[in-house]
Amino acid sequence: MKLTDRRRYDMLTRVREFGVNFGHLLPESTLSRQALATIDEAVGQVPALEQAGTSASVAAARKATARNALVDLLVKVEQTARVLAVDNPGLKPRFALPASVPDRRLLSIARQFARDAAAQAAEFVAHGMPSTFVVDLEQRIATFEATLQQRGASREEQVAARARIAASLDVAVAAVRTLDVIVANHLASDPVTQAVWKRDRRVAYPNRSRKAVATPAPTPIGSEPPAPEPVAPDSPDTAQSGPASADRIEPAA
Repeated sequence: MKLTDRRRYDMLTRVREFGVNFGHLLPESTLSRQALATIDEAVGQVPALEQAGTSASVAAARKATARNALVDLLVKVEQTARVLAVDNPGLKPRFALPASVPDRRLLSIARQFARDAAAQAAEFVAHGMPSTFVVDLEQRIATFEATLQQRGASREEQVAARARIAASLDVAVAAVRTLDVIVANHLASDPVTQAVWKRDRRVAYPNRSRKAVATPAPTPIGSEPPAPEPVAPDSPDTAQSGPASADRIEPAA
């Protein structure tokens, strides 16, 4: 949930409690009961919608774990291929792993590694790679691809859930404005309950500290301006005719 929506949700939770504790003081009108019901419905919907955001975070963590496991094995294959390339130079460009690569591109590179490594599996195993390293690589590719798809679906659910939360809160906040008028008019002679209402329906925002901007001290009126510093005359050694020339950069020997 966005921070602004979280603050609005917290306010609506307090307003719902106000309705539980002081709703009997409000008029038995359709508007007041309808406003409280709208707020109660919105507060009840948000936790279920917010669960989609938690699912997206879990999917992102799983994807990161699967990617790290895949990259770890790809690095080992690449390092072994460099040693093999001493006798077979053609292997080096086939097992080049970029330092930074997007997820989809990483999948493509990993599949190429698996195909090329399978053809040279005996040489890789002779240099210490496990006999199952090609199978392990294919399994890690499949796991990473699956988590990548889950992450995409969870992200779409998260965006949709945030939109539904914002829409639900908008309707509930409009109901709070209706209650503002009802409380002010019907409880005009009850300052205590009005104070509770104003406290509960307030949306809390953090205080923003402003840094003091330093301003130069004004010059006292009537003070004399500082006298200019005397300029020493040019000596014959420093005097030049025409503009001063820039330092020339000597070419490197």
